Amino acid sequence: MAVDEEEQRLQTMVAQARILEAYLNEITQRENLTGRAILESRASLQAIKALTSSPDEILFPIGAGIFVTASAVKTEKMLADIGAGAVVEKTPDDMVATVERRIKELESALQTLQSQKGELSNQLAATRVAVSDIVDKARKGM
Repeated sequence: MAVDEEEQRLQTMVAQARILEAYLNEITQRENLTGRAILESRASLQAIKALTSSPDEILFPIGAGIFVTASAVKTEKMLADIGAGAVVEKTPDDMVATVERRIKELESALQTLQSQKGELSNQLAATRVAVSDIVDKARKGM
């Protein structure tokens, strides 16, 4: 190949590597957000179960890692945010089922993100090897 063609190929591959890196960073951010959503949903699930099993006394977070003891009343209805400022009323059992379903959906999404991340990592590694090969050839040709 001519020097100009090799240089063009190198520039294309470097640009491709940058795009892959950016997409990999985006996938990692989504993965982190999904992981946090799973943790929050699991904590909510535990809270719902605790409130329905022994509603006498609970620890209530007020911020900065500070909790106060509060009395809880047995509740037959809970409110769930469904978006756009709207809430829906559900029984504790329905709420448990809803949160468990949400956790499963989030775990599935997390697996998909991890799979995509692995594929992107492999593509990026292959692109870096190809760039390195082109640079090595160019150095030897000098």
